[in-house]
Amino acid sequence: MEALSKDEFRSVLAHEFAHLSRHHGRSSQWIYRLRRSWEPVFAHLSRPRMPNEISLRPLIRKFLNWHWPRFNAHAFVLSRAHEYLADAEAARVVGPPTSAAALMRLDVCADALDNTIWPEIWKQTATVPVPPEGVFQRIRNSFAQLLSDPSAHVQRVLLETTTNADTHPCLSDRLRAISQLPADSSKVDLPSTISSAAEDLLGPALSRIRDDVEKQWQKDAHENWTQRHSKANALSDRLQTIDHATASRANDTGALWDKACVVAQLQGEEAAMPLLKQVLELDPAHALANFSLGRVLLKKSDSQGECYLERAIAADQELLPDAGDRLHQFYRQTGQAEKIRALYARLDQFEKVMAESRTERSNVTAKDTFVAHGLSESQIRAVCNVLSSEADIVEAHLAQKQMKHLIHQRLYVLAVRVRTSWHRLPNEERQQACVARISKIIEVPGRILIIPSSGPFGALARKIRKVTEARIFVR
Repeated sequence: MEALSKDEFRSVLAHEFAHLSRHHGRSSQWIYRLRRSWEPVFAHLSRPRMPNEISLRPLIRKFLNWHWPRFNAHAFVLSRAHEYLADAEAARVVGPPTSAAALMRLDVCADALDNTIWPEIWKQTATVPVPPEGVFQRIRNSFAQLLSDPSAHVQRVLLETTTNADTHPCLSDRLRAISQLPADSSKVDLPSTISSAAEDLLGPALSRIRDDVEKQWQKDAHENWTQRHSKANALSDRLQTIDHATASRANDTGALWDKACVVAQLQGEEAAMPLLKQVLELDPAHALANFSLGRVLLKKSDSQGECYLERAIAADQELLPDAGDRLHQFYRQTGQAEKIRALYARLDQFEKVMAESRTERSNVTAKDTFVAHGLSESQIRAVCNVLSSEADIVEAHLAQKQMKHLIHQRLYVLAVRVRTSWHRLPNEERQQACVARISKIIEVPGRILIIPSSGPFGALARKIRKVTEARIFVR
């Protein structure tokens, strides 16, 4: 109501009443409930299979992998059809030009709220201990300033393309559907408004209503605000500590990265950009620094951010989903539909690799291929210190399973031989207890499976012993 004129606000109401009168909410709620119901089922079906498990899960999963994308496709088409129908009804009630103006103002203001206005308000948690007053008047003033010259902002939102990230079509598609898409987006000029719908419809009660809404917001935001303020104080102390520690270590990559993280949380991501660039000057392959800088640049609509995100993915492939979210948002905002399709294909392939990697790491047998552990002397020494603390361990062999997928994620197998007295038979419970104790202490750069050399794992242990330089400990 603060952002729109009275007639434009009528367009919004007409749109929503069109949804209500045609019971669109029923199908939307049904789709929502269906999705929520199937989430735990998918989680269960995605569990790795146990050895020798007899289950119908693979068959069910195969069916769902065929059915669910088709269900989603129909659900998206249905939701978008509802939006187009409601837009058409709004245009019939108030006229297409007024309806188009309402859609453009809403998109511009929503974009400003999400990316500028609210982030700037929440930045105050660093210095203000409780939610401030005048927030909703500040929002009103921001809208007035934004809409006094909206052409550049409208051009930007008109570039956005429709994707599966949202059931609502993009602004250009909605305007095209009511025959109001401008031929030249650079010449879009929204009609000026003398007063807002809030001023026209609420009159003298507006300031009181705005104050009441603000008081409710202050109440709702109080806990989150005070927590952020406490965290900001702690971050300020940590920043001072880091500054003292790095005063004589200007080329310490780790310290600079720590400082960049603290500054980003305390002052915002843009404030950390100079520090991120310093980190990358010292270590151009620093995955998280590349990721953080790329994300900030894309948020500023700087396409150079793509290069930094690609470097981050090259250094750590598991950053692809998070980087993909940021790239998807950038491509959508800039109307790069071809790149969005290529990104979807890339993410699908990554999911397949991740699934195969999880399967590969969920099972270790004597049929697998093993290679030398590749650990440094200091890392082996740390492992041996743990082994020597267990008096019953007399020998240990360590190797690494050879991986086909995500090879940087290492999986080690440590076979330990537990001492038995001459008058005793091997005691499986005693061996497992020993293995359990050292499993909690031993640290290696990856996952580790520790097995006793005898018993059910005997064949696997014999395979490990054959690997070059596998024996790392003997009492």
